[in-house]
Amino acid sequence: MGSTDTDRLIRPDEAGRRLGVDPRTVSHWARQGKLTSIKTPGGHHRFRVSEIDALSTPGEHQYNWNPVIIAVLATQTPDPEMKAQAYRDLHNAQRRLIAEIRGNKERTAH
Repeated sequence: MGSTDTDRLIRPDEAGRRLGVDPRTVSHWARQGKLTSIKTPGGHHRFRVSEIDALSTPGEHQYNWNPVIIAVLATQTPDPEMKAQAYRDLHNAQRRLIAEIRGNKERTAH
């Protein structure tokens, strides 16, 4: 029985790219138990593609609501450094969301 692409494990950099956050944020969420990870023998986190993609999929919404996920997690972390990083990630995600909304409005206006 072979593994599927959704069973594939990815590194924090790819998980961060898929979620629109810094890879350190993804690793921090794993340490806090907010994301499931598998640790390598060297102690590095690996994430299942299926779990990461489930978080990054907008579902029935038109837009990717990653800023909501980031905002909730940012307010729950007691670590000041990770809180600052999460708020930077939130700011970047909001900028991407606004650009996406503007792009969709321009396409539907034509």
